[in-house]
Amino acid sequence: AGSSDAGSSDAGSSDAGSVVSCDPNTQPITLYSASDGGIVQQPVVSDGTVFIATTDTVVTVPVAGGADGVLAQESTPHGLAVLSGLVYFAGLEIVPSMNAMVPAESVPTFYQVPVGGGAASAVPGIGSFVPLASDDTSLYLDAGAGRIVRWNPTSNVSVDLDFDLT
Repeated sequence: AGSSDAGSSDAGSSDAGSVVSCDPNTQPITLYSASDGGIVQQPVVSDGTVFIATTDTVVTVPVAGGADGVLAQESTPHGLAVLSGLVYFAGLEIVPSMNAMVPAESVPTFYQVPVGGGAASAVPGIGSFVPLASDDTSLYLDAGAGRIVRWNPTSNVSVDLDFDLT
């Protein structure tokens, strides 16, 4: 008693100059484990749900744990961002060839799907941008070549953000 080690009753307390410590006896829980292909993108958390992109699926898992569900099945989903009840992500649309001798084509596509489920749909006019983040009104998209675009889906207005990379 009275010691300052992790097992004392002081664990978890903090003052202005220290960081709150975690209970060393608390173990992390596995919310989701991908069996084929692994997780290919960092999870995104929104309103109590974890959204995870795997090789060909966007999966949802409650933050508190529980059963996972499939939100969307598209080829190579990545760059998840959540805004106004929609999950946005980049992926590849597989376009079958009209000629049996020519393989199908993979076209970079920007998708949206309602957070509660439904069909994923391509967002017209966005093309191959990859979502990076979102705020209360906009998505921030990787436009390639060191460019980031802020896009507001409600107004469909996009603005290139200037960065001094020197």
